[in-house]
Amino acid sequence: MILGSNAELRFPVVSQTKISDPETGNPVLATTELKVQASLNRLPQGKTPGSTQDEIPGVNPTDVFLQGRAINPQTLPPQLLRGGTGTIEITDPVSGSKLKGDFLLLATVPSKYALVTQLLGHPIEGYMQNARIG
Repeated sequence: MILGSNAELRFPVVSQTKISDPETGNPVLATTELKVQASLNRLPQGKTPGSTQDEIPGVNPTDVFLQGRAINPQTLPPQLLRGGTGTIEITDPVSGSKLKGDFLLLATVPSKYALVTQLLGHPIEGYMQNARIG
């Protein structure tokens, strides 16, 4: 591990386990919570790679764009490769305070070189929304 973790992301992931829906009794797939430790950095407004915030539906100009790498686990499951929504808790590097919010994970492509992902982790890009001190 080369990078230090400053954020914890949590995503609901559908598992292969079937459970009975408590209201209907029908079989449904269970969801589990995936925790991802990550090293994320904030990009200044207008520096979002390849696009502007206005081009992504549902993104508020006050949302914070974050970019970095997954630390633990270093690879994301296939369900999250196309993006997803979850929660984030990130430590501010200046004040040391923790910020919490929602996280909109954007689709990213891992390196074609497996060694890069093993050493640096899967790339992560997304928006922190509804940030609050926590």
